[in-house]
Amino acid sequence: MFPVTYVQPVAYHRFATDRLLLKDESDTWYLWMGDASGLIEIDRHLAKWIYQRPEIYPVPGPAMWFDVDSLPVGSGSRPMLHD
Repeated sequence: MFPVTYVQPVAYHRFATDRLLLKDESDTWYLWMGDASGLIEIDRHLAKWIYQRPEIYPVPGPAMWFDVDSLPVGSGSRPMLHD
């Protein structure tokens, strides 16, 4: 199987916008933590649960496809803030 090369952002975290919920062309879902650790494959049910969380915002469409190497990378040291 070919490695995942292109992904589409579906949603992002409210307090850490470089943390993304993504999917690929085969409708496989991933998390991107914004720290260059790579894609984390998750199942569709978990993706749906994450998408419905109040701290997750949908990416306004139409969403573009991105090469995995061009995904945003944050500082990785930010604390998660809460309301």
